[in-house]
Amino acid sequence: SCAYNFISVPFDRDDLLDADALAADIGGVYSVGRYNADTQDLTWRIPGVSGENFPVRAGYPYIVCLDESAPPLWP
Repeated sequence: SCAYNFISVPFDRDDLLDADALAADIGGVYSVGRYNADTQDLTWRIPGVSGENFPVRAGYPYIVCLDESAPPLWP
């Protein structure tokens, strides 16, 4: 199981290019999700396993599902 957390990527983190990079930077991430306002749909990525490795943008919101190995704070 994992705990869902709603985050936004800090404006100074333009080095995080995709969902896999965001998950690796945080650590302990089971999945990364984003909401698509155009289609009103959620897109999920299990890093390195399945789903579209969608682009990540500074200042935008994402949903990360964290396991027990995730750090208590990020960034």
